[in-house]
Amino acid sequence: MRRSARLLQAALAEGQALTQLGAGEWGQLAAVAEEEGLEGFYYQRCTAASLVLPASLSRTWQGSYRQTAAANFAALQRLGRVLARVEGGAGQVLLLPGAALLPYYPDPGCRPMDDLDLLVRPEAAAVFDAALAAEGFLPQPRHPGLWAAGPLVLDLHQDLLNTSRIRARRFAAWMDPDEVWRDSRITSVEGVEVAVMGLEDMALYTAVHALRHSFRRLTWFVDLHLLLLAGIDWERLEDKARRYNLVRPLGYGLRFLQQAGGRRLPEPGEALLARIPLRTGEALLLDQIFGDRRRGEWGDVLWAFSIPRWRRRCWFLMETCFPQPKVLLQVFPYLPAPLFPLAYGLRLMQLLFRGGRQLCWLLCRPSSRAERIIL
Repeated sequence: MRRSARLLQAALAEGQALTQLGAGEWGQLAAVAEEEGLEGFYYQRCTAASLVLPASLSRTWQGSYRQTAAANFAALQRLGRVLARVEGGAGQVLLLPGAALLPYYPDPGCRPMDDLDLLVRPEAAAVFDAALAAEGFLPQPRHPGLWAAGPLVLDLHQDLLNTSRIRARRFAAWMDPDEVWRDSRITSVEGVEVAVMGLEDMALYTAVHALRHSFRRLTWFVDLHLLLLAGIDWERLEDKARRYNLVRPLGYGLRFLQQAGGRRLPEPGEALLARIPLRTGEALLLDQIFGDRRRGEWGDVLWAFSIPRWRRRCWFLMETCFPQPKVLLQVFPYLPAPLFPLAYGLRLMQLLFRGGRQLCWLLCRPSSRAERIIL
């Protein structure tokens, strides 16, 4: 069984698949778990399954587990102090996945986070910025909405799919913030009262986020799996997906779970996939993106299949490759702003290098599907 697939299957089966590992497989598995940031999660799974780990691996995974738990708790407590400075703070900020997904995990040591993503109500933006400054957060140059205090980074979103950065994304999908706020609820995440999305919106956001980043992390599919088990309303999920034009990204995420997880989806999920047939080119590209998950950058190309008109597809892909100057200067942070035209040349060289690297992988990869590590 492929190493990465076994990791995901162990997550979905609550660690039972790991009991079948041979002594020589633990080293390889540990390397994949480290790449995916899943050491803490699998430490908890193995502990819950009463599985005795090799001593060195147990120490490593336990250390990661404790470090993740401490970092998550500290980040959320810091956010709580910021919210306490804002009148009606819990209802003014929407905590986005991944931090919003922590209640669906066994405990906070299972789910690492790079930052805290937040959607702030427009009318509360100025007050929230002042609260961040009062708590010692500093705005980051060239990155509007990005605030940092030591290792903790808060990413404030203007909209849920960052269409202010890549405006042509509106052709691919749009999540209505008014509806998302209306369907949100106040909950406690590690003792901090904050608003989070409804289950269906979290599932859609997680699926499209994974697609945008070319399915690089298994964590996003563990997220999606746990959301599907949390009592999601499948009819409501499909209705929202169709109105937001997120049917295809949701379908890709479900197919990944189905193929990599080695188990059937809930019956409504299987029925939904049957209503989302893949075009020939789309199916080939999806197979490629699954096969090149850790190396490829095919997500936006696949997302373009959600856009019905060719002209808009081309516009979307062109702006993704060559975004507006203020965004491109974020890609090359050391380039002085007055020299921004040079950024387009640098971007072209970057794209040619990445494209050549992926072409080499296509030409050199094993021809037999059975020989590939699909995940």
